[in-house]
Order: sequence, then structure tokens, then C-alpha cells
Amino acid sequence: MQCGDEKRLMMGVSRFVFCVLFFSLLVLGSLSWVSASNDHIVQGTTFDDINSTIRDADDNDRILLGNNIYTSNGNSIRVINKTGLLIAGESDSQRAVLNANHISRIFIVDENSTVIFRFIDFINGNSSIGSGAAIRASNTIIVENCTFRSNYGESGAGIFLASGAINSIINNSRFINNQGRYEGDDEHVEGGAVDTHANHTTIINCYFERNSALTTGGAINFATTTIGHRLINSIFIDNILHWVVLLG
Repeated sequence: MQCGDEKRLMMGVSRFVFCVLFFSLLVLGSLSWVSASNDHIVQGTTFDDINSTIRDADDNDRILLGNNIYTSNGNSIRVINKTGLLIAGESDSQRAVLNANHISRIFIVDENSTVIFRFIDFINGNSSIGSGAAIRASNTIIVENCTFRSNYGESGAGIFLASGAINSIINNSRFINNQGRYEGDDEHVEGGAVDTHANHTTIINCYFERNSALTTGGAINFATTTIGHRLINSIFIDNILHWVVLLG
């Protein structure tokens, strides 16, 4: 082999080794960045413990509930000024349970926040004459693989979507025995499970059983002033209206 050929061969080998090292460092750096994601594991078993964890989180962080049971001490869980937050149980077979024991609402999402809820059972919320005993959202939310059971309020005892909650999605979730049972100031009690006053709500692959309201929509109410809703491949069983006659 000539001297020039040897030099060219060595230069080629050097460039190859450099490229391998460079891409190895790049991959390791990427893996390090992924593993350093902002996950927050809730310590404790009360709604206040979840509140404390959410306050410490930043946008796009994950609040991990595991498969634990959390109970209300009289305060709702609030999401304030957080966007892209994921709040999730362990898995679909090992869900977190949020039990308000009928002494408080469960979640309030403010107008400056967006949240994904996943693998959570919302039970026994109570918002009294307010809407949204399990979730009251003023901005976009996504609900996936959750159950809403025995929540009592005015309208939307399971989920209430205010006008700012456009493009919200409720997917593969179950609503059982949620009751719009309390009359508010306007005497309209709508949507025992879901009441949406936001445009472009999508409800897909959901199950509604034995939900009830006093005036409109035993299971779901789409407010008449809203547009663009999609209701897809969902099941309804024994959802009812309890008509109320107001005297004097």
C-alpha cells in the first residue's frame, strides 16, 4: 500500500470514529434529557396534597397519582396558570381514585390552564348549587380513560365546560349515576353527566348510565348557543330527566 493510500485510509477511519463518538454523545444527551422530565409524584392521600404538588409544577409537567385513593378535606383541587399539565393514575387497570365524600367539588381548571386527565376515577363530588361537581373547566381539557360516578351538583355534575373550554375532548370514559339535582339562580339544571357551554366539544367512545338532571339532558347538554360538537360511538342506558314544577 502506498503512503498516500495509508494516509487517506487513516483519515477515513478517524472521520468514522469521530462520527460514531459524536452521535453516541448526542443519543446519550437526548436520553438524559428525556429521563430528566418534570414528573411530580404526589406525597400523601388528600386533595390538599395534590394541590400542593400542582402548585410546585410548571407548564407541561406530569402530576403522577399512582393507583392511590385521595380524599377531600373540604377543599377542591385547583389548577391555576398551568398549561399542558398531565394529571394521571398509574394505568387503565390501576387507576387513581379521587373521592370527595360529597363534601366538595373535585377539580377546578381556571381560564389560564389546560389539562389532560387520564386513568382517574372521580367519585362523590358535590358542588351544591354550582356546576361541575367532578370537573369544572374554564379552558380546554382532555379526559381519557376516566370514570365519573355519583357526583352531585347543579349542571354537568360529571364535567362542566364553560365557554372558554373550546375543543375539549372526552374519550373512552364512563359516567354512572351523576346527578344534576340542585337548582341554581337560573333554575336550569342541565346535563347530569356533561354540560358544555363551549364550542367544538368531542365525546367519543363513552358510556352513560343512570345519569339524571332536573330540566334538560339527563346525560349530556350541549348549550343551544354553541356549535361544532361531535358525539361518536357512545352508549346511553337509563338516563332520565326529573321534571320540576316551580310554584308561585
